[in-house]
Amino acid sequence: MAYVKHIFDKNFLEYASYVIKDRAIPDLEDGLKPVQRRIMHTLFEMDDGKFHKVANVVGQVMKYHPTETHLLQEPLLYWQIKKSL
Repeated sequence: MAYVKHIFDKNFLEYASYVIKDRAIPDLEDGLKPVQRRIMHTLFEMDDGKFHKVANVVGQVMKYHPTETHLLQEPLLYWQIKKSL
């Protein structure tokens, strides 16, 4: 059982450090997190001069990285509120 605990602890630490380094901290080049970069890329592709609903943008972003919708809606709604101020 100690061996399994050792493997679990090691894998958890590796995964946790990956999440912190690669997903939670914004990149130095553009200041965006990976999910924000996917949203920006999708908005660039959808740009046709028309307004798009958040749900449609979230659906398009999920083609690149299927995840829970609220994780994509929160940054979009935040940007929308910030832009209107």
